[in-house]
Amino acid sequence: MDHEIVSVIMPAFNSEVYISEAIQSVVQQTYPHLELIVVDDGSTDKTREIVDGYMRGDSRIRYIHQKNSGPAAARNRGIQAARGKYVAFLDSDDIWFLDKLEKQMDFITSHSGYVVYGGARYLWEKPGGFVESEDTKTFQNFDTIRENLEYLLFHPNLTITSTVLLEKSMLEKVKGFDTTLSSSEDDNLYFRLALHYKFYALNEAVFYRRRHGNNVTKKLTRTRIIENRYHAVQKFVQQSPPELLPREKSYILSSWALSSSREFKRNGKYTDYLGWFLKGFFISPSYYYKQLDRKIKKIFQNA
Repeated sequence: MDHEIVSVIMPAFNSEVYISEAIQSVVQQTYPHLELIVVDDGSTDKTREIVDGYMRGDSRIRYIHQKNSGPAAARNRGIQAARGKYVAFLDSDDIWFLDKLEKQMDFITSHSGYVVYGGARYLWEKPGGFVESEDTKTFQNFDTIRENLEYLLFHPNLTITSTVLLEKSMLEKVKGFDTTLSSSEDDNLYFRLALHYKFYALNEAVFYRRRHGNNVTKKLTRTRIIENRYHAVQKFVQQSPPELLPREKSYILSSWALSSSREFKRNGKYTDYLGWFLKGFFISPSYYYKQLDRKIKKIFQNA
């Protein structure tokens, strides 16, 4: 196997409770040719002390401190500092499987220009500790960039950041994470990468993702999460050359607005549901008529 260095970037903010397990899951990887860059995003707890303890015993670990600027800025800082050909990300409250990098490097060293990702197992916070869910998503892989982009665009949140491995030069080409987005900046990044590169998914879990009360998304309302996700897609679509997109811009945005309206309806927020439904309709009435025609045909087929 090619012994290229993988730069592992770990943003951290007040991570004293979980960061030890995250660091251990990196330094114990079966692929040892790595550096771990912890970017402390203005922590006020014992995060630095914990990282310092690991640095004294492992020269592969580096520490960078910055004022609190958010995870996108922290990851970008880590990308700039990375010395390796390849970059991977791990949030400071998550845990990699110990063969995560080895399996992904087996593929990527013979497939240049790919973004490699995988599935997750979830650790759900319950009274007294965490409970593991053994469910793992399965993914589709495609032969062309266009097919792949369409799949990612209409199936968001597939590429969980802590599963991703890719070449640093690819991140530099698309200028990293968009720090103007308050959330869903990861989806926006992967859409931009998918304009130029193919993605390959391992159909297995490669890490544990913790779900707890201090997750960033837990601090946002469901309404804000939906709005931010739409804004991340909208910004990508508006900034992309139309010839590179798998569908017309109005089709993509109308589809997303309709999907958002359905989510509000499921959550009983009928005013928001109506607002997003009308938003999508005015973006592309023809898209809505096509969706209505499909539903009617389906009803008659099942009658």
